[in-house]
Amino acid sequence: MGFSAVYIHVPFCLQKCNYCDFLSFPGKPQAAVVWQYFDGLKKEFALYRERLNGAIFAPNSNVTIYFGGGTPSLMPVEFIAEIITMVKQAAADCGTNVIEITLEANPGTIAQSYLQGLKASGVSRISLGAQSFDDTDLAVMGRLHTAADIKEAVAFCRACGFDNVSLDLIANLPGQTVEKWLTNLQQAVALEVEHLSCYGLHLSEQSPWGKAYALGKLDLPDEDSEIAMWQAGRAYLQEQGYEQYEISNFARQGKACRHNLKYWRRENYLGLGLGAASCYGNYRWSNGETLTDYQGKLGKGRLPIAFQEMLTDEVVLAEGIFLGLRCTEGVSFDVMKAKYGVEIVTVYEKEMKQLEKAGLLFIDEIGMRLSPRGQLLANNVFTAFLPEKPE
Repeated sequence: MGFSAVYIHVPFCLQKCNYCDFLSFPGKPQAAVVWQYFDGLKKEFALYRERLNGAIFAPNSNVTIYFGGGTPSLMPVEFIAEIITMVKQAAADCGTNVIEITLEANPGTIAQSYLQGLKASGVSRISLGAQSFDDTDLAVMGRLHTAADIKEAVAFCRACGFDNVSLDLIANLPGQTVEKWLTNLQQAVALEVEHLSCYGLHLSEQSPWGKAYALGKLDLPDEDSEIAMWQAGRAYLQEQGYEQYEISNFARQGKACRHNLKYWRRENYLGLGLGAASCYGNYRWSNGETLTDYQGKLGKGRLPIAFQEMLTDEVVLAEGIFLGLRCTEGVSFDVMKAKYGVEIVTVYEKEMKQLEKAGLLFIDEIGMRLSPRGQLLANNVFTAFLPEKPE
């Protein structure tokens, strides 16, 4: 089998945002700590290659690499380049190629010279954490950049030859209206970026905003406003030539994120670094979240796994369905039969009929996909496919 995607978590950032619940350590990291961490990443990858007798990637799997965080753009280019070279060599040894390398970056933290180094190292796609073009919103969110920094970062990317630039934007911010949301999208479109990820605000209970919201000290848009923002934004981006290929993601033709598509198609992926998750068939696991534990286990020649589980075939099938439904192409009955060995029309006949009758699914002889209403109520649809838990 083998993996077809590698995610590398970089847990360092300059400042924690008020909504953030990602595993990251704020403050400029010490050079020695960064070096030790990247040394750990190489050791971890080497251990997986050893355990799989070198066959870490499936032949012809077209491997993708994704540097996420945190803020990967805080890392020295030479470290990024070394990781890329390591993975590319392993892919070549398995008879496949690396076809996409994404690195997340925060506007205001990247210079043109740095981006030139990334381009030379093989990075092919830059994902900028823009979040908003409203400077007031950015300040309240705890972001360190401005709208001008976003525009400058995109200009730097273009000057260095990047033809695949993505922006992350967050909807449903405190005090945000449909008009403000559309203004954000208009400014993003004006930059002619190839990809836009438009996420609704999600608050963890442990984030500053999550705690404030629990105490009634943070006003957020109501559900009707959230729906209106999503509908208006979706319509506008489609009018501007962006294809919605997943619930929250829009791209110019041929510019969909190939790495994320592997997640939604439930391919095998390998996560390296603190807290990183991996999936291989029915087996899923994730790493510990402290540097001490991570480096300690690797120092003893052990993988830094903190959690693991073996999924039943029923759960794997359900995941294959609802992950596939996140994409606008939907789920192919033939693909599901070939991959999981079952006719989902037979297994989920009752659920599919109910969801179609409720206007949440479009179903034909080829497959099924979420309706616009189904995209709004996606979690309700996904839950219908999960096996019932024993009492």
